[in-house]
Amino acid sequence: MRKPTLILLLLAACIPDYKDADVKLVGVGYNPDEIGPSPTPYGGVVEYSLINFSGAGLSLAMMQLGSLGEISEANFGSKAPYRAVYGFSYMFDSQLTAADSLGGVTSVPPDVEESCYTTFEATGPIGSFTTVDVGSYLQFRTSDGNGLFQVGRLPGDYPGNAQDAFIYYFGFDWWQSAPYPVDDGSEDYRPLRPANFPLGQAVEFGFPGGLAPQYAPVSSLPQPSSAVGNTVFTLPQDLGPVMLEWEGVRIDAKGQEDPAFPAGTQRTCLSYAGPAQAPETAEACEGSGEGLGAGDPQMYTGPWDTEGEKVTFRWTPGTQNPNEIVSLAVRFLGPVDRKDSGVLVRDAKTPCEDGEWVFDRSYQEDPSDLSDTAPLNAALRGDPAHNLAEVTCRLKDDGEYTLSMNTVQEAYTYAQRYGAEGAVFYLARSTEADVEIPPVMNAYEQKLEVSPIKLTSRVIDIGRFWYEEGQ
Repeated sequence: MRKPTLILLLLAACIPDYKDADVKLVGVGYNPDEIGPSPTPYGGVVEYSLINFSGAGLSLAMMQLGSLGEISEANFGSKAPYRAVYGFSYMFDSQLTAADSLGGVTSVPPDVEESCYTTFEATGPIGSFTTVDVGSYLQFRTSDGNGLFQVGRLPGDYPGNAQDAFIYYFGFDWWQSAPYPVDDGSEDYRPLRPANFPLGQAVEFGFPGGLAPQYAPVSSLPQPSSAVGNTVFTLPQDLGPVMLEWEGVRIDAKGQEDPAFPAGTQRTCLSYAGPAQAPETAEACEGSGEGLGAGDPQMYTGPWDTEGEKVTFRWTPGTQNPNEIVSLAVRFLGPVDRKDSGVLVRDAKTPCEDGEWVFDRSYQEDPSDLSDTAPLNAALRGDPAHNLAEVTCRLKDDGEYTLSMNTVQEAYTYAQRYGAEGAVFYLARSTEADVEIPPVMNAYEQKLEVSPIKLTSRVIDIGRFWYEEGQ
């Protein structure tokens, strides 16, 4: 398994600023005919997103969390839909080029609608930097207090030996769509549990300010965000009902043709478990994710396994906020290292023995298979921390986009060459804001201007395309 994003950031080298060089920059596709996102310098990044786990073979590791177990009723504690709120941030004592190129749930879309770019072995922002303590939390709050989500600082308390301290902010919770109990309109109403991602509503972003200990290699932002005025921005609307359509066969979570759906025109809803009958339109998928936890989770058929080599996505166009961005990313996951500590367990013969570290065979389709190449279960078809190759497209929000094999060909070829073991996709609607923050103070009490930071909020549907190495 690849090390987490934060470890990669710690290892970032001190490299000169190449922003004026006439060469490819971080965040831009490798094909000169492709137009990627502008490598804009930022003093930090903040992500606040709602994630919908729409099918089979998905785990919390897709959100950079450690759990590799497949999302299901057993580990989620309820029936589908499975939706979670994710908050993440790190801030720096200097501006970094393309700081938002890595660290979020999905990749940064291009600046131009109806365009795509391809990256290989994506890496983090370039530059030498120190992280910044802005207080014990970041906060997103509606004006009436009925919506609230806090992203806590890690570490919460500095250790006694903080010479290797690295500050970032992280928050995770299952989605609370509305405040509980429901607002009764009374003057003394206070929600016991606020909505933690109030779709389409305006929220205020802020932090209290913090002062790092002198012995910590961390910069500080001692003033609260309100010193320069908190930023109010609008969260994206839900993607609404989404339908996928393709020609050919339908593949299940084990890579077999699904006999319940004969070859031909296939339609299904983007949801954890698909409807019993194919929908005719995206609108027919309204509510398709509700109460379907008892059904088998869906595996989707990628364009490489369809007749005509294409898959069409249909959704409800956004109407309330013209600044929303719709994007689609297809990510090919690198091979799983079966000797990595993240997938090992102690093979103790008795309770008193330590035992050897061995591969955890619960990650296999058949745990009784003792071979070194036993097929892995759907959630570990590809290392979720190893982004081998990825295609990211910015879509026109007109309700329809056809993903063709031609679009993903470069990434697919690279994936085949270097042993990719899985493929996932991220369909998202997002809003963005550049946020001004007070000056940062480094360990030498120097005042540093690092504004703006990049704030992104997304509603993301994650699904998995069936992909088999060497197919």
